[in-house]
Amino acid sequence: MIRVCLVGCGSIAIAAHGPALKRLQSEGLAELTACCDVSRVRAEEFSERFAFHMAYTDFDAMMETERPDAVFMLLPVRINLQFTLRALERGIPAIMEKPPGADAREARMIETAADEKGIYHAVLFNRRSMPLVTLLQEQLDGERVEAVTLEMCRFARTDADFTTTAIHGIDCLRGLFGDFKTLKMDYQKNSLGATNYYMHGSMGNDVRVDMRFLPCAGSVTERIAVYTAGKQFYLNLPVWSGTTYVPGSDDPGSLTVFHQEEKIFSVDGTQRSGTSEGFVLNGFYDEDKRVLMEISTRKSTSFPASRFLESVELSALLRERKALYEKKESSL
Repeated sequence: MIRVCLVGCGSIAIAAHGPALKRLQSEGLAELTACCDVSRVRAEEFSERFAFHMAYTDFDAMMETERPDAVFMLLPVRINLQFTLRALERGIPAIMEKPPGADAREARMIETAADEKGIYHAVLFNRRSMPLVTLLQEQLDGERVEAVTLEMCRFARTDADFTTTAIHGIDCLRGLFGDFKTLKMDYQKNSLGATNYYMHGSMGNDVRVDMRFLPCAGSVTERIAVYTAGKQFYLNLPVWSGTTYVPGSDDPGSLTVFHQEEKIFSVDGTQRSGTSEGFVLNGFYDEDKRVLMEISTRKSTSFPASRFLESVELSALLRERKALYEKKESSL
């Protein structure tokens, strides 16, 4: 059983990793030893809700006292690097919510620190583990993809930097189709003062791609369309709304396939997952179980920081309002 600590008892912990880890504890894979947050009240409430044994406000005190087998880092990007490095320096495997740092340099620092000490680390991009996304991968086996579109919408998201959310869409397509080759980026101030992002270009195997990120649209949706000769695949992801799990407009998600004007396949997220629980539909249970199994069996990580360098780099280019990306073989 893996002794687990968790740092950051905010919305992603409450809606996603808290319930996933609680289930994994009931299944005998994890022992939830302690959680930590700058707010004592928040840490104690989280501890009680998700069956952690102890609550802390001091990260170093928790690491020294509990000496866990793994620590989940559910922190804002601006402080993720420093806390992750502190865990790795203690020889404790670190499991990070995306992204692994603000840019590719920080992501490399994390992987270098882990490699130097021979310590397990993992970066979690939950879209890659969503049951409906893995189903789309299965359905695309043997197909020659010609084009793909992605549309990510939110409402009333006027925060200055939407790139830490947009990175999910970028990385989801990378998980499905490989790296990008070229991208042109365009930006538009919307009526609420936030920025819409548009990306157009190509991926490997000559796949053409269009992405739109609209933080002030009408609902919470993420939709992907994939086109091959004679087929269309429509994937609606079961993303949620709010700081706790409130089902979004497309909940529980769906995958539909058309061939020559006939619907030949259709399944919703509940059918694929066997449950309507959001932390399962959205891939958190599967990814948390996978990393804990890897630590338990001493396998190498499936989610090293290096795997996500291009996703981090593209997110940083959006943040800097760059206009063009061209992949250089030596850049990563």
